[in-house]
Amino acid sequence: MQMLTEMFAGTNAGRLVQFEQEIDAAQEGWRDFFGPKIMSLPKL
Repeated sequence: MQMLTEMFAGTNAGRLVQFEQEIDAAQEGWRDFFGPKIMSLPKL
């Protein structure tokens, strides 16, 4: 019953893995976009 409830709620292990992959991809995109810009700022 617990597994069925988690599946319907979208909180099962498979969904968690997919969510973590999406978060990792977003973080990588953030770093790829902003990293060079931040590193090119003048040093204080």
